[in-house]
Amino acid sequence: MRIHGRISIYGEYLMHGSVHGLAVPTESYLTSDPDDLAEPHPYYSAQLDTVASNLQLCGLPIAKHISGTLPLGKGLGSSAVLARVHLGMAGTAAFRAAVRHSEDILHGFSSSGFDAECVLQQTAGLFNAGQWRRVDVLPFDLWLVDIKKEKSKTLPEIQATICSDSRRLIRIAKHLNSHVLRSGSIDFDALYDYSQRLASLHVYSTVCSDLVSMLLAKGLIAKCVGGLYDKLLLVVNPGDAYPLATIRRFAPEYEVMVSPAKFHNPKLTKNATSTPNE
Repeated sequence: MRIHGRISIYGEYLMHGSVHGLAVPTESYLTSDPDDLAEPHPYYSAQLDTVASNLQLCGLPIAKHISGTLPLGKGLGSSAVLARVHLGMAGTAAFRAAVRHSEDILHGFSSSGFDAECVLQQTAGLFNAGQWRRVDVLPFDLWLVDIKKEKSKTLPEIQATICSDSRRLIRIAKHLNSHVLRSGSIDFDALYDYSQRLASLHVYSTVCSDLVSMLLAKGLIAKCVGGLYDKLLLVVNPGDAYPLATIRRFAPEYEVMVSPAKFHNPKLTKNATSTPNE
């Protein structure tokens, strides 16, 4: 079974009760099925798998084989995906508890449950305070930029910054949610405003902040995903389906890897708006 990661479009650090955030599943995935035709993961190391270590400390089983394409530690929910892959088809309650315990340790603050729910649902959806609402978002072109990590700030520091000045972000997110629920599409003008506001809060690494500011100044939507600080940079340009040349032209001095990131969009069950039964 292939488990896909997630791309957080907006709402990072605000989904403990303040507002719903939107996530779409990645096309990339992980699997523990030895019969799967996936190539061995190029960067996975059992010795460095802290998720597996935490599961073992809890007396839970781990997989012997990990393969797939999902980038690890880049803000795409790979810790929760790894937990699901290791645990296989364990009950959802056990999985949620294991992910919450692991993320509390890895992230340094109480988990909202966002990543666990994204991994369980494997669809696009809105999440807030344990509540999931599936949405069928119209496909749009998005790109992910991989920037060298700095690790000068911790995730609790980023969370504190976001929460100390969240009023405008929450207002924009509520508008984005209404638009998604009403039309099944994203209001890109509002997402641009959201990205600008995030950038003004100084929640990014130095290199990332410079690149985000440059891309925003050229009219592209640019924001990091997941933990934000030095995670993958999401770039969307509604007027240009392939902004690679734009990114290269305006940021030639940065050593970045840019890749298209189609999101996994399985056919959704009509009117399915709640989480699966435990």
